[in-house]
Amino acid sequence: MICRQCGRDLFEPNHIFTFTSPGSIQSNNNTLIGSARRQVQLLRNPHGYEFEVITVRSSACARQGDWHSSHTWFPGYSWQICRCPKCGAHIGWLFKRLDAGDEEEDSSFFGVRVDQIIEETAISQLLVSPRTYRA
Repeated sequence: MICRQCGRDLFEPNHIFTFTSPGSIQSNNNTLIGSARRQVQLLRNPHGYEFEVITVRSSACARQGDWHSSHTWFPGYSWQICRCPKCGAHIGWLFKRLDAGDEEEDSSFFGVRVDQIIEETAISQLLVSPRTYRA
């Protein structure tokens, strides 16, 4: 999966997993990658902005800012903004269990905005050669 803005690799599709937020407004299984159906949750922040989010075990996202434990979509987890390391687009958030030490590998996950990613193989379907190059 790559950044929709710049094409930077962010994560492998097999890193997607299901972790439902109790604050989810809506949760659906959508086809995101090939024919695989993945859970997509609609989440709303305190300012009223809504995001369709998938949960991912690991990502190349660059963390930004301080950890916050208020207004978390996942109780027991603090969060931090996550940006594309190449173009700086807001990709989503990193969530870390509040009781986890810094070295615990499976104590964190990413909430990735669906509108900010695209499957790499889908790019070739979007590219169209100019008419002058067609035979």
